[in-house]
Amino acid sequence: MADTNNWIEEAERKQNAFADEQEHKKIIQQVNIEENFKVFYIFVKSISNLIERVNNLAWEARKPSLELGMTEVEEHKCYEFYGSAYIYKKTFFSFFTGTRSKHLCWRRISFKISDHRNIIKVHISEMFSEKNIGTQSGNNERKEKYKLKLSGFNDKFEYNTINWLTFNLSNHDFKKQLPFADQSDDHLM
Repeated sequence: MADTNNWIEEAERKQNAFADEQEHKKIIQQVNIEENFKVFYIFVKSISNLIERVNNLAWEARKPSLELGMTEVEEHKCYEFYGSAYIYKKTFFSFFTGTRSKHLCWRRISFKISDHRNIIKVHISEMFSEKNIGTQSGNNERKEKYKLKLSGFNDKFEYNTINWLTFNLSNHDFKKQLPFADQSDDHLM
């Protein structure tokens, strides 16, 4: 009978320890989300200000950008910034035919607050809709996911983000300067 009580008590102790550990983890995650948000919200306000300034420019001054904006997807957890533009490209046959293709392009970057300290989850997407004279082809879309260091969100990153959204910075150049998080950065505490 004594052995029966021992294994029951041991199982209860383990279960309580696990529950305490899970509760502690939830508290740490909530603290990390709140700390990340405080730092990230400064970035959001700055980008919003830059978007407003660009949108107040005449179209000639902000070419090729058509539309620039921001949405809060989940209250205080996910923000999406977007831009669109018409891009004209010459093809190989343009030399012979004198035609060029007109692309309507969209760029989106979504930032989601992580429960890991100093980490922001990012989704970057770019979509092209091609329209040639007399022909119409489908859409071409690229999507990528990253984890970035929140500590790398500085003035330069803000301006590079706006330049990318307004099609004044290439995809390649934008991605080169992203403050990527290392595996060692991806931890709760």
